[in-house]
Amino acid sequence: MIFYLLINLYAFEVKEIKIKNISLKVEVADEDHERAKGMMFRKSFGEIDGMLFIFPTLKEQSFWMKNTLIPLSIGFFDAQKILIDIQQMAVPKSQKELKNYKSIKPAKYALEVPKGWFQKNKVGLGSRLDIK
Repeated sequence: MIFYLLINLYAFEVKEIKIKNISLKVEVADEDHERAKGMMFRKSFGEIDGMLFIFPTLKEQSFWMKNTLIPLSIGFFDAQKILIDIQQMAVPKSQKELKNYKSIKPAKYALEVPKGWFQKNKVGLGSRLDIK
């Protein structure tokens, strides 16, 4: 319970980004504690379109769905902000079903959006991320 209260003390910065001329309002997780919290314990996206994770170094990134209640799509972007990988992340039915979703190449950015967003918006590999 204390952990849950502590991780909810932090508010994320909100920024507008664009991918293929599609504007999104995202929360930005660019600090360790923000990246660790991610979309945990949320039942909806609320007033945002997604969450952008910014990492200090370019490397293979790994995500999981621990305490995440919403099915997500994740797009990984390289240092030039080019989309290099898209994966669908399912809500695990139990802790035993937790899976790691690892980028297929080194990434500097990751974007979590509602499951199916990339396909629905015809955003494919090679698309460019523009952070305002």
